[in-house]
Amino acid sequence: MVLVPTGSGSAKQKAQRSSGALGIRQSDITRMVRGAIQAGIEVGQVIATRDAIHILTREAAARPLRNSWDDVLDNG
Repeated sequence: MVLVPTGSGSAKQKAQRSSGALGIRQSDITRMVRGAIQAGIEVGQVIATRDAIHILTREAAARPLRNSWDDVLDNG
């Protein structure tokens, strides 16, 4: 997973970002995905939050999420 904070940049960039509902723009997401692909990462899922853009690799996105209850229920 790649985590990119969106709080960096000039005051003008921050003001432009703050106009969006999440504080980021589609162009921010596009730039991050293009960078990940150019770095050789197979992008599986993108999650945008108010503070960051999370890029999950194809392998991580395909993996089912488990928690402690899964282990309890699997053992009967």
